[in-house]
Amino acid sequence: MIDGKALVGGRAQKGASATHRTDRRKTMMDEMWMRNWNSGHGALCADLDRCFAGIAGAVSRLRRRRDLRDRNLRSRIGVPTP
Repeated sequence: MIDGKALVGGRAQKGASATHRTDRRKTMMDEMWMRNWNSGHGALCADLDRCFAGIAGAVSRLRRRRDLRDRNLRSRIGVPTP
């Protein structure tokens, strides 16, 4: 028969205080952290995608304005536009 505590973490060593964290408590904290990460990961990715799309849109608008300004300036001074 397998001891359930052996799968989760060891017992406190001899002489350890009762308030000392054992491996079992650390394992539980790791599991809780991973569950929270998995539950919020989709929302985090969606937020990052929205942020990067906004940055890409802003850069695209700035480039369009720059190109339009450059084209207008070239036509005013008589330089052929590519």
